[in-house]
Amino acid sequence: MQVISDYCNDRGWIGATIFLTHFNRLDDNSRIIATISFQLSQRSQAFMKALAKILGNNSNIFEQSLSLQFQKLIEEPGEVFRPHVFSSSKKQKSLVIILDGLDQCIDPSSQIELLRLIDAYIRKPKAKCPFRWIIAGRLVPRLLEIVSKPNNQYVEMTIDDDEAKEDIKVHVLNSGFRDIRQRFPNSFREDGNGCEKWPTKTQVIKLAEEASGYFMVASCMLQFIADETRQDPKGQLVCCLEFLNDSGYWREGNPLSPLYSVYQQILSDVRPAVVAATTCILQIIAVKSDDRVFQAQSVAGSLNMDLSILSCALDELRSVLKISPTISQTSTIEFYHTSFAEFLQHRVDSSRIKSLSHLQQVLADCSADGNVNLSESTLGPVIIHSDVRIRHGNTVTYRNDTGRF
Repeated sequence: MQVISDYCNDRGWIGATIFLTHFNRLDDNSRIIATISFQLSQRSQAFMKALAKILGNNSNIFEQSLSLQFQKLIEEPGEVFRPHVFSSSKKQKSLVIILDGLDQCIDPSSQIELLRLIDAYIRKPKAKCPFRWIIAGRLVPRLLEIVSKPNNQYVEMTIDDDEAKEDIKVHVLNSGFRDIRQRFPNSFREDGNGCEKWPTKTQVIKLAEEASGYFMVASCMLQFIADETRQDPKGQLVCCLEFLNDSGYWREGNPLSPLYSVYQQILSDVRPAVVAATTCILQIIAVKSDDRVFQAQSVAGSLNMDLSILSCALDELRSVLKISPTISQTSTIEFYHTSFAEFLQHRVDSSRIKSLSHLQQVLADCSADGNVNLSESTLGPVIIHSDVRIRHGNTVTYRNDTGRF
């Protein structure tokens, strides 16, 4: 999405661009709407004046409903763009508004609410929307129903197809290595034909194969190679390739170690309502992660779990696990990248995994009383949340646990 944003920005088409994450705290709808409105005001003095007038008459707008905020902060001031976009003469292109990572909003229901507001806005028959909306995120069932409506241009993309892998090689790795050469000019000698060729085609292909279309993996490898403290990109590339040829990811000097912090955050975002089920599923696939691909029906059946429950339990893991939007009896669960399998393996001691019958009983208890039981004595060595609720008889207490997951 960054490439698309840059492309549109270079041509003067960008109205607003937001990359939604928990880290930048743009993870609630009021902030998203306000940020879009602010960025549009920076693009147009007319929009800014219209917005200032609206805010002057609605000082408590941020205390109002989300639909009213959307109307007052985006729709009404956005009217200033309509004459330029829909004029028969001197017609201008619609400004583009990019939302990347809508699925990162904290509350799943708020994701749907915002998406419905946008969908209703662009479908108004009498007041045509002057903007083009590009919305990207993990493919989750709750959003699919809206984005796949007629007249919406909906494209499902996978990170491990041939096009994605080629994009990593051409646009990420090659561009990254050009930047490294510029940052470390003294590391490369010149000969009669100019600067030495680095890296070799074989080395780039090896890194591209390892990334397997996964941008984060390619980015981690480039950061490792361009380590400012080492000041030795050629030596770091050799170390990186040697490491990748080793079967074990988890050891000192791992060029992919930044990924594990990302994986930790992804697991920490699992909703409390499903965290017990998610934990049980992860225990099973962690022990059998050499398989890489699992039958959803088999995993669910081993836990006496309905497929609908399994689907909900894995909703927040769709960035690391390849799962169809709607899980059926023939669906599979697959690791996007082997580094996540290694991440799970490192944190699960198979000798301490609780029996399937025990996990089944935990899930049954959670369904019956609505409590999330996550102590190691209950579920074994897998811990997802740092703050876990532990039930002792009829008493519920909290503790901070910095253990695995």
